[in-house]
Amino acid sequence: MRGGYLHSEVISLGLQEALEQLGARVWSEYPVRPGRSAEAVDVYAELDGFRVAFEVELSPAGSSETCKRPKSWASTSSSS
Repeated sequence: MRGGYLHSEVISLGLQEALEQLGARVWSEYPVRPGRSAEAVDVYAELDGFRVAFEVELSPAGSSETCKRPKSWASTSSSS
């Protein structure tokens, strides 16, 4: 698995172990397209007919290295 200690040994492996305890079939570095040099997600799991892909990110939210949220996700303020 690619990435540093925190990415690979703590977050990704911890996620895999938790998913396996729930009964999921789990793969690491699962290819997202065909081909030898295809990109891969960090963790892929199947459970009860659901398929889920996880990409572990250590970058702070909103940094240039992370995906930007769609405008439709913008929070709206509400009075409490």
